[in-house]
Amino acid sequence: MNKASLAIILSGALFTGAAPAENSASFGDYTIHYNALSTNSLSPEVAKAYGIRRSGSRGMINIAVRKKSADGSDSAVTAKVRATMRNIHAQVSSLNMQKIQEEKSIYYISDFKVTNAEPQRFNIEVVPDGAPLRKIEFSQTFYTK
Repeated sequence: MNKASLAIILSGALFTGAAPAENSASFGDYTIHYNALSTNSLSPEVAKAYGIRRSGSRGMINIAVRKKSADGSDSAVTAKVRATMRNIHAQVSSLNMQKIQEEKSIYYISDFKVTNAEPQRFNIEVVPDGAPLRKIEFSQTFYTK
């Protein structure tokens, strides 16, 4: 299996149906990219390779941290990533973030159960190596098939 395939899929290039929105937040030299999607968007091969259960009732969060260099280019950096998810009933779940490192890419992913048409609120804490804590919050509603 080509390891670059996860990078391509997570970047939104091979999603089936509507691609999820990718969001980012910049903090000085660091940019944190984040998105959430249905695990059905992953190919069976990629899901199997990374131990992700494909299902219309499962979601996945993806976080990547990049640092700008003096020459204007950027590169993937490691970070401590912690994420929680809160549903409309105020139930909070900690997400077990898995680090995926491939050639020049580093991703932090976790999958979780979702309920049809129920918004989820994500709270993300990121500490890039050598940088202060950064916090991001976003919401996403999943529609199960």
